[in-house]
Amino acid sequence: MQERQTPMTEGITDPLKVLVDDAMVASWIREGLPSDPTSVQNGTILTNSERWPLMMDPQLQGIVWIKERESKNSLQASWGARRVRG
Repeated sequence: MQERQTPMTEGITDPLKVLVDDAMVASWIREGLPSDPTSVQNGTILTNSERWPLMMDPQLQGIVWIKERESKNSLQASWGARRVRG
């Protein structure tokens, strides 16, 4: 962030720590979210979004986590690419 001169409150080295704590990340991992940094970043974005965030999930690990996490809310998820003809 500093290399790109992005304005940020002094003393904050990791913006994710402002949005989510270690206990929340641990609960996501127990729910099936992979523990790699990209998955944790995606989980942070998903849980802090007010609308429908885009999730790039080529290995379908995140969709499994979301379906499990939101099953109590009757989530209906769909995935798969449609071919667009030019």
